[in-house]
Parts: sequence; structure tokens; C-alpha cells
Amino acid sequence: MKTSSTRIWILQVICLLPLPVLAGLFFLYPPFQEGVSEAFSFLWSGDLSGLESWARATGAWAPLIMAGLMVLQAISPVPIPALLVTITNSFLFGPLLGGLLSILSANVAAMVCFSIGRLFGEQVVERFVSEKTKERIDQLAGTHGTRAVFVARLVPIVPFDGVSYLCGIGRVRAAPFFFATLLGQAPAAMTYSWLAQEAAAGLKGERDPWLVTVTIALSVLGLLCLSWWVRGLLLGRRQGDPPGGTRSEDSTPQS
Repeated sequence: MKTSSTRIWILQVICLLPLPVLAGLFFLYPPFQEGVSEAFSFLWSGDLSGLESWARATGAWAPLIMAGLMVLQAISPVPIPALLVTITNSFLFGPLLGGLLSILSANVAAMVCFSIGRLFGEQVVERFVSEKTKERIDQLAGTHGTRAVFVARLVPIVPFDGVSYLCGIGRVRAAPFFFATLLGQAPAAMTYSWLAQEAAAGLKGERDPWLVTVTIALSVLGLLCLSWWVRGLLLGRRQGDPPGGTRSEDSTPQS
């Protein structure tokens, strides 16, 4: 049992490695620091042409910097919406590669938040998550385990990082959490990535603005309907369950 607990603790520490790696690159490698500062500046101002020029000038560092921003937005007190990073990835690298970059980097960010919660506990997590969000996610994850994580990743309005932090201090195990996050966020991330390309085409005059608007609205509505259907399928009370629900088999306490 002690060996198992030690192994789990080591894995959680490994999940936090992106933080010192990014910090080392930022403080010890000036080109990376300059690239992050420029990317953040363009993101904050919404300068799409500036971002495009920055990506061409940065070259192979651009995907790594954008992945780093996805991780940093999860723990930074400065509000950088993850959706904004996803849209930017699509604009810079195309809907497929940009979408895949967003999915993978968001998964890394989720594991960082999860590990912070698991290693440092509720007192630290309370600094990142509101009490209302905590109560709502605690109830879902405590009753449905990783099924709730999968559904939460599908639903655009559920706080992505809040789920990660709270699952870290809750009963959800790391491996199921990782795969539920990876699979659950994929439909939304790829949809947003594709819609970002459509929106960019509309802004450039390559698409009819009204057609782009209708496409975006219908796509988001379809994503919401999909998430609601999956929510009912996976989280709906099963026949014979008690009114309070049942705990999922993967939600047993872990060391």
C-alpha cells in the first residue's frame, strides 16, 4: 500500500513538471520570454494580423509558446480565456493542427490543476474556485465520478479549470480523469477550432458574414444539444437508483 501511494505521489509530481520547465524557459531563455510577451500582448489586444506575423517570425517556437499559454492561463490570476487560446491556435496553425494543439495543451493544463489539488489540498484550491462552483461540481463528481468529468468537458459553460482543481481534491482517480478530459473536450475544441476559421474568413470577406453568423450559432447550439443529450445518457438517474444517486465505481477514495 505504501509503495502504491508513493507511486501515485510521484506521478502527481511528474504532472507538475510543465510548470518548472516553462518557468525555466521563460527566465533562462530570452527569445522564449520575448515570444510569450509578444503573444500575450497580441492576444490581449485582439490583433490578428500581428499574431500572424508573430507566428511566422517565431517559427517552431510558436506552438510551444501557445501550449505554454494554455497551461499558464489555468493557473494565472490574469484572465486569459482558454477559448481565446483555442481560437488563436486555429487561426495560426489551421483547424486540424490548431485543434489538436489546443486539446493536448488543455489536457496538460488540466493535469497540472488536478495535481495541484491532489498535492496541496482544499486550502489552495479555494483560491482558484468559487464556493458555488465547488458545491456544484463536488455533487456531480461525487455521485457520477469520471462520467461527470466527461460531460463537464462537453458542456461549454462548465468552468474547465474548476473541474480539474476540484477533481484533484475529490474522489476521481488520475488516469480516468485524464482520459475523460481528453475525450470529452475533443468535440468542443475541434468545433471551436473550425468555427474560428469560419469567423476569420468572414472578417476577411471570404465568406458571407450572415452565413458565418448562422453557421456559428447552429454549431454552438448543436454542441449544446449534444452535451445535454450525453448528460442525460450518462448522468440521468438509472432505474433502481436511490434518489440521491449512486457513487460510481471509479470514485472511491484514493491516496
